[in-house]
Amino acid sequence: MARQQLAASQASGCLLDDIAGIHGCYVSDLKYNAALQRLAMLDLCAIDENDYPLSQWLDAAQYFIGNGVQYSGIAEIKNAMLKKYKHAADGVPSPDGAGADAGATRFVD
Repeated sequence: MARQQLAASQASGCLLDDIAGIHGCYVSDLKYNAALQRLAMLDLCAIDENDYPLSQWLDAAQYFIGNGVQYSGIAEIKNAMLKKYKHAADGVPSPDGAGADAGATRFVD
């Protein structure tokens, strides 16, 4: 799903903008709406690693997962997003303290 929709909306060339375009929302909606954030993280994991530069993947990781974590590559970023998604889906607090019960509209600080 994400790949097909992304091909049509990839005009901006910015990873976060393109993911927001898939969902018809603003980038900030992806961060502060728990359901959209989980969908966005799954969509990011479905995107080919070569479609965007590492710098944009790092920006996405910082946006969704938080500051202070260093990643060696895109595969590691995707694994971290899947882990955060799983914690949220299971209702288990993630390592940064945000979980499915972190609030109706705010998922990550």
